[in-house]
Amino acid sequence: MALVLVGLGNPGRRYARSRHNAGFQVVECLAARFGQPLKRRRHRNYALGHLRVAGTRLTVVQPHTYMNGSGDIIKPVLSDCAADVQELVVVCDTMDLAPGASRLRLSGSSAGNRGLASVLRVLRTEEVKRVYIGVGRPMPGVAVIDHVLSRPSAADAQAIAAAVGRVCDHVDLLVEGDYQRAMNLINQRGATA
Repeated sequence: MALVLVGLGNPGRRYARSRHNAGFQVVECLAARFGQPLKRRRHRNYALGHLRVAGTRLTVVQPHTYMNGSGDIIKPVLSDCAADVQELVVVCDTMDLAPGASRLRLSGSSAGNRGLASVLRVLRTEEVKRVYIGVGRPMPGVAVIDHVLSRPSAADAQAIAAAVGRVCDHVDLLVEGDYQRAMNLINQRGATA
């Protein structure tokens, strides 16, 4: 089974290390680990890289749309990769988990992430595997949009990087389809949970 992992985020330097780009960070981590740079597809609004993990092809994808339009690239990506929704994993941030937490879910709602909501709407199903990276809730008086689009504190950034690393460490289990074991290892509370 081939796997397509789409990391959600916002393009551009302004958002590069924002909380909302945790999905992008997973894709960048995997591309670096496996020595495969991401390449922009001609006439496509995304970049991708093809990796070999556990003897199987893993395609990692970064949309070049803004977060709320992430669903726009899903059907072209699946078509280009000759994959279907069962071979898709979406990685995104969530405020419902503390920084450093991560959680694999095999289906369900978007948990408030508008990028994931866009993907589910386009695919017309909630039966999409997803990995959440916790970014924590905003401080009182801070708007949600300001929170997710800002850079985290040094401590939170370190915790989020640990969650990103954990997902990358266990991506082989996702590729192999061993979702129960992947959940046992990926589903962790953050340091501040």
